[in-house]
Amino acid sequence: MASQKATDAGVFIPAHATLPVLQKAVQKCKACDLYLHATQAVPGDGPAEARLLLIGEQPGNEEDLAGKPFVGPAGRLTGLSSKPESEEPTFTSPMRSNISSLKNGANAAFTKSLRLARSARANRGRRPKFET
Repeated sequence: MASQKATDAGVFIPAHATLPVLQKAVQKCKACDLYLHATQAVPGDGPAEARLLLIGEQPGNEEDLAGKPFVGPAGRLTGLSSKPESEEPTFTSPMRSNISSLKNGANAAFTKSLRLARSARANRGRRPKFET
């Protein structure tokens, strides 16, 4: 029997949904077509007991590629960009998230070209491998 597409994101939420569990589960959600245009979901980050919650509309290109919220223009503009991974969030750190964890398809072509450019830059100077 062919599998049907889920129409409710609730089926992707585990029974015991802690913040880390939800952050992993959002990567598997296919309840809408937004996942088709994103490289990955961008779950919220920061301490669950934060006193401040920053909510953006949706991940932009930089957030989509990094997998972290507020690393693009909005984070730089407000001075509230995500902390480096080496720095642990504190009680006074804000929780950062978006209304949608996936970006819409409007910027899909830009993201694809950006990924290709970064890949080409990373491979610059390497000799191509040819099959013999």
